[in-house]
Amino acid sequence: MKSDKRSAAWIVAGVGLLTTGLCLAEGSVGKQEWASPGKPSAPIEMSYSLHDQPVAGAPLRIELAVTARMAADLLTLELNFPDSGLTLVSALGAQRMADPVAGERYMREVRVLPREDGQFHLNVVATLLRDGVPQARAFSIPIRVGDAIPSAPEARGILKSDDTGRALLSMPAIESGTGL
Repeated sequence: MKSDKRSAAWIVAGVGLLTTGLCLAEGSVGKQEWASPGKPSAPIEMSYSLHDQPVAGAPLRIELAVTARMAADLLTLELNFPDSGLTLVSALGAQRMADPVAGERYMREVRVLPREDGQFHLNVVATLLRDGVPQARAFSIPIRVGDAIPSAPEARGILKSDDTGRALLSMPAIESGTGL
């Protein structure tokens, strides 16, 4: 039984190395590139900068720099606020950019109003549309207002130990939706 498990583990590891090796082979000569074996995402990069110290009641200017890594028909940005502590004041610059050029940075300015001290997030979903096929990537910008220290999420579940003494957190199963 142990032999079968070890063999299966070696096979999985070998396939993983082979797959990673194939991804690495696509890099350019003279430059070492690493490929992540993780889930692929849309070819979009984003960076941001906060132009002021976030203060409750004062507008905050956030500059977004979005780069499409491939040519497309359309690049759109969708902003949303999962936390009630931020309000959109204005979004300068078109949130829809026609015919984005691969590698070119598109700068957009967003102004938000923090209503209270705390840790909040501005979520940005960037979507490329190419030949009618959308590819989206989500980004989350943390905004800490005032001297707020983010609280740790409340632990749910039951703390147990396995046979070797390692701590395990058993999480409760929660059903949602109508089922399939």
